[in-house]
Amino acid sequence: MKSTDLATYFETKMLKGLQQYINDKNQLGASVDTIGIIMCLLNSQQELKGVIKRNQFDVSKEDMNKALKSAYLKVYSEVFKPVDDNTNFKSLFVGTVRLYHKDTDDSTLDIFEIKPIAGKSPAALLLHREEAEESGFELDKSYLINCQTHHQSNDITCKLYFEPKKKLSANEIISAVDRLGKVIIVDV
Repeated sequence: MKSTDLATYFETKMLKGLQQYINDKNQLGASVDTIGIIMCLLNSQQELKGVIKRNQFDVSKEDMNKALKSAYLKVYSEVFKPVDDNTNFKSLFVGTVRLYHKDTDDSTLDIFEIKPIAGKSPAALLLHREEAEESGFELDKSYLINCQTHHQSNDITCKLYFEPKKKLSANEIISAVDRLGKVIIVDV
């Protein structure tokens, strides 16, 4: 199997797994959220690695990892592609960036979490390492963060966009807590 065929195979499997996740949530009457979708895609990746090993495909580990990453990023970008510029939620809050999930095979797939300290914050605060670093976030640093939601092409959820406005020192964090107030978590 060629690496391009392998990536297509992985995309198809990830999409089927995601569709099953969405169907299961809908049958239970539960809402589909961004965190659930991301975790579903990460679990699909791990399951697919096992399938490849069990079936002993004639593929190098490097080609397998490259195809998995390519498929994951393609599915992720398609699921969370903005369809318009209408925003439903805007806020300014203070948060600290922490490691939420470490991928042992590819550090670009690590997931960071923003722990809110003050202000109005959304409930879902997860970012891929790549996305966080491109935005200017550093691990274990605190920021004044601008947050907005944008509608997605999947018609199920919206994507949260985080922009670090300023890296904060300890004194600035205390001052921001005074100005923004205690953390208020909003389910977006």
